[in-house]
Amino acid sequence: MSCEKTSQVQAFYDAELTGAARMEAEAHVRQCGECAELLADLKRVSGLINTAQMVPMPAQTIWRVQQSWW
Repeated sequence: MSCEKTSQVQAFYDAELTGAARMEAEAHVRQCGECAELLADLKRVSGLINTAQMVPMPAQTIWRVQQSWW
């Protein structure tokens, strides 16, 4: 990506911006095709994650994750 404001677009999507910074990012997305595409991609990926089927995790796997954490 060549636009220097992509990190702002990600922060905008994650609702990390407030006030003037949020309004600036929103205006930028309306004017920058690259950033508009990035925002659309972020929304698309979130939609895929939200609709993905959750598969139960085997008890042994849960135990191994817990052990590695501790």
